[in-house]
Amino acid sequence: MGERQLRDILERFETRVWTERDPAALDELLAADAVVDGLDTEAQESARAFDAVRRLLLEQFDDIRVVIDRSIEEGEWIAATAAILARHRKSGKDVATRTQMMVRIHQGRVVEGHNIIDFMTAFEQIGLLPERSLDFCLMGRRPRF
Repeated sequence: MGERQLRDILERFETRVWTERDPAALDELLAADAVVDGLDTEAQESARAFDAVRRLLLEQFDDIRVVIDRSIEEGEWIAATAAILARHRKSGKDVATRTQMMVRIHQGRVVEGHNIIDFMTAFEQIGLLPERSLDFCLMGRRPRF
């Protein structure tokens, strides 16, 4: 693929899946047998499994935007860092966190995705975890609830 083609596909995927909340995007941009990990504790080994996790996140958050700020492409692979911006539905609080992803795109569809998402910061921002929970964990102490 040419320069930035993978980034364009990835940005279209992120926008349609998260911002537009378009379930048809999964059929169009995600292979049925895709393997995606990093959204929860298990690898999602199909578009259907990915959709189940996607629905849980969409129940919690509105106005989701994934803003890719850096990317590197090689063959069918794109590695990217991005900001995730959203609003928590229940509290109305804005959330800003980070992600890193490595995605393989074949014939215009995501076939493999590996994600590292800073969920801890997001959950601190909406009050599900105490502020600075990571600091407590790094010191070998339990966060104070």
